[in-house]
Amino acid sequence: MIENNIDLPIGILPVGTVNDFAYYFALPTEVNAALDIALGKHFTYADVGVCNGKHFINVTALGNVVDVSQKTDPNLKNALGIFSYYLMSVSQMVNLRPLPVKLITPEETYEEEMFFMVVMNGKSAGGLKTLSPDSEINDGKMDVILFRETPIMNVLPLIIEFAQGKHLYNKHVLYFQTSQLRIESPVEISTDVDGEKGTALPLDFSILHKRLRIISADTGIGEIN
Repeated sequence: MIENNIDLPIGILPVGTVNDFAYYFALPTEVNAALDIALGKHFTYADVGVCNGKHFINVTALGNVVDVSQKTDPNLKNALGIFSYYLMSVSQMVNLRPLPVKLITPEETYEEEMFFMVVMNGKSAGGLKTLSPDSEINDGKMDVILFRETPIMNVLPLIIEFAQGKHLYNKHVLYFQTSQLRIESPVEISTDVDGEKGTALPLDFSILHKRLRIISADTGIGEIN
């Protein structure tokens, strides 16, 4: 739609594995109820992220565990849904190692050793609803969350804070918002864009502010004619 300059309202039916994008708009999981909303006239604007020229609506992820969704067997996903991701994540924990990255924004430059990071447009990814609690999908900003190399004794407290949505200001987490971002690294790092395999680093990010109209139960900030 963006590549062809199509501007039409979009209705969402949350029938995927985890439905992160639909979760942001508080859409019901019952199909008939979601269909009633999709046929309605109220919409909310949504930003669209751009990563190396590829558009994404929810998240771009980098690091040791981003290939979880790519490696998860489709039959397992169909049978277990979101729990299939958790099972695969546990199996990949032994492969965790810190990865050097350089994050460049118009405001500041960061050099970090990270296990995992996400560039969020929405609030959740992989069904983790507390991942980016401060995200707003139409604020013209991306929420960058980087999980630093963490001593084993600090992992459990971080997990507890994560479950409560209080992890953003933990000393082992880097969090900031920006409208432009470049990520570089001297090593190869796996990337994932909205659940699909992403390109190699470096990655250049920008944001298309209020580019999509999403039909929602809320009146939002406009109404379709």
